[in-house]
Amino acid sequence: MSLSSLTKLTSGSLPGVTAYNPVPRSQYSNPTSPETEVSFAILGYLSSNANVMVFQVSDAINTGSSLTIDNSQSTNAIAVADTAGQNRQTESTYYSVDFGFDTSANDWSMSFNINLKDGTTGSWVFTKKKVGDEHV
Repeated sequence: MSLSSLTKLTSGSLPGVTAYNPVPRSQYSNPTSPETEVSFAILGYLSSNANVMVFQVSDAINTGSSLTIDNSQSTNAIAVADTAGQNRQTESTYYSVDFGFDTSANDWSMSFNINLKDGTTGSWVFTKKKVGDEHV
């Protein structure tokens, strides 16, 4: 299955979310210099539909981002375009995305592939194992 239905949520009406257990692990493609202009937090899955994940995108001061699903890759990926912004403080935006399967009970991995405003690229990768799986 591939990602579908990427939706920006309004913060005043966030749906009920259940946190993942275990919590997904994350790593930036350059662990010695993690990206800080845009960051991501996996909040959990919709309490009413475990196929749908809810996550938060935080843009640093003077930074904006736009997200699109990138199903051209073999993994679940979201392309992130980082741009100059007018925000004078960190801004958070909430999104949901449909994985097409129960994300609460299955292994999954998702990457946020970032094109930074300075022309460099990088990826945040989140991985969740099933309950009872060993963590390596």
